[in-house]
Amino acid sequence: MRSPLRLCLLAALCASLLFVAFPRSPPLGVCGSAGGLGVRYLTVTQPLAGLADRLRGIVSLYYVAKLFNRSLLLSDELFGGKGQQYVIPNDEPGGPNYWAQPDASGVVMAAGGDHAIHYSVFNSLPGTFSPHHDSFQNFSGACGVVDVRTNSMWIPDLLASPHLQRHPMIDELRQLDQDGQVWHHALKALFRPGPRIVPLLQQIDVDFLLPGTFKIGLHVRTGDLKFGETAVNDFSKVESAPCFATKALTEWLSITSGDRAEHYPGGLVIFMTSDDPEILAILNSTLTNLNFTNFFTADHYSPGGVRHIAFSEGEDQTRTFLDWFLFTRMDLIIATPSGFSASASRYACTPILTDDVGHQPSSDCQRWRTYGDAGLCQPSASLFSHVAK
Repeated sequence: MRSPLRLCLLAALCASLLFVAFPRSPPLGVCGSAGGLGVRYLTVTQPLAGLADRLRGIVSLYYVAKLFNRSLLLSDELFGGKGQQYVIPNDEPGGPNYWAQPDASGVVMAAGGDHAIHYSVFNSLPGTFSPHHDSFQNFSGACGVVDVRTNSMWIPDLLASPHLQRHPMIDELRQLDQDGQVWHHALKALFRPGPRIVPLLQQIDVDFLLPGTFKIGLHVRTGDLKFGETAVNDFSKVESAPCFATKALTEWLSITSGDRAEHYPGGLVIFMTSDDPEILAILNSTLTNLNFTNFFTADHYSPGGVRHIAFSEGEDQTRTFLDWFLFTRMDLIIATPSGFSASASRYACTPILTDDVGHQPSSDCQRWRTYGDAGLCQPSASLFSHVAK
């Protein structure tokens, strides 16, 4: 019989997006009973920051729910208010439905003040979630609903907790962490494309992502720090944008001609996206000048341009999730430091390269590294280990 925690994803995520600091919650106190709910819930009803931040928090809480035997419920508000349209639960047969049955916000309201507790943590460091913290008591206790708003990764705290060392799932979680599969396991168990996204992906498969093609995704973002009059845009990549195009072609040519012919007879196709039209124009002209034309953006399939989910609440998010799921279908991602593309690589165990060590732009086209262990799913995996499959 398959273990309840086994299939998994990739650990340790990139630096959080820098939004206005969300204040740490005051001491919670302990919520002592479940009331008449009959089930102990762990709910996530309020979005926090960008998509990667939301997913990071959800990954943490997926394992918290498993370890503390709580039913995890996610609100549609986490996904633009139409979560069932953009993403849907990827439940195994007979497994729990993570959305809407019952509705997460409705459960919180039904529990009332005596049987529910709310907890918010923004960019917490290891040690915030510990047996000495009220949150730990509430997760493990009888409280009917623990509603959490977080973008933090709590896996190190869970693994270090002396109270969980004899838990039947802790060794499996530790193995997942060592293998770099924490994210992969949780996200694959939770999500798949929703009805707004599936037909667009199917059409792109017909138009570009044909069988036998090697697929590279380029994500060149200018970043969140461009917002605000005094913000410093430390993710700006206008001057180094050509490097991403040339790096894609270099990586394609690094595969031996024999392997290219055997495994990728359809050749190379490049998907690219950016929150800056100037960058897209540079990528386009760079590839065209190098006599490569088999590239595309999602503009034709979801017009309106790229938007950041945290700055466009209430607006249509089709393009956000279409770009994200397209990255999950790539063989290689080349990206600026971004949790958006990194979380997509972790969903699908896709190798990902970034062009700098910190957040300083590089224009010499030489500084490339794997994005932590992002997407590799085995920390020791070689970049193109998938070629020989």
